[in-house]
Amino acid sequence: MLRRLRALSGLSGLEVTAKLGVSSSLISRAESGKRGINRDDLSALLTLYGVDRPVRNALLHLHTNATNPEMLDRGDLDFHDDLAAWTGLEQDATVIHHYEALLVPGLLQTFPYARAAIMAADLGLGEQEVEERVNAGIAGQSLLRGPSAPRLDIVLHEAALHQRVGGVDVMRDQLGYLLEASFRTRIEIRIVPAEAGGHAGMGGPIVILDYAELPSLVRLTNKVGNLYLEDHTDVAAYQRAFDGLHTIALPPDRSAHLISKIASNMT
Repeated sequence: MLRRLRALSGLSGLEVTAKLGVSSSLISRAESGKRGINRDDLSALLTLYGVDRPVRNALLHLHTNATNPEMLDRGDLDFHDDLAAWTGLEQDATVIHHYEALLVPGLLQTFPYARAAIMAADLGLGEQEVEERVNAGIAGQSLLRGPSAPRLDIVLHEAALHQRVGGVDVMRDQLGYLLEASFRTRIEIRIVPAEAGGHAGMGGPIVILDYAELPSLVRLTNKVGNLYLEDHTDVAAYQRAFDGLHTIALPPDRSAHLISKIASNMT
């Protein structure tokens, strides 16, 4: 994350070392995760990078409690989402690899489907909060428009196509939208057939963000927020799992045929 924050500031590693009077090896090893960084050095880096105060304070809080995970709370999950928005983690991605077993990914959801999915999750949200989440999710689909849109590499388990989220009409329309999206230039959709048996995606959703000049990230999603992993070993494990799903999924043309067939038979 420190490397991303430095890149966002427009500073080179040499410029940082010159301004702070620290060794280049300290910056390099801290960015690579090969060594820790003390709180004072971290604070100085965040100040130099011009990090907003709420994000800066949250990063320092995470640093303080890094060895005491029980001290982290719901606010820390919210912070990961705030940091993602502030640093443009998804907007700057060149490729988004996304696997889901039971839901259509948010970037390809229709409004009625998105609303029904949030309601079904039983998060205890009020009507206004539900609408805010749905609107935010649909607005986020603007990421796929424009010349710098990332390539979307989707793998879905067939079960997600049969889940009648919102009822038959809502689900049929969602499948139709998914089918239409599968023919767009920068979107590829593959379906893992039900008969595939056990597979690497049974542990939950997988989202991997690739970048042109920075290491990949993994986004983990749960009921209350998102967490981002950048450790090379962690990212490599999820990349292996996603590659395994690719090998057992149907090719795009057969996947599109399966989506169309399920939509046609949905009554």
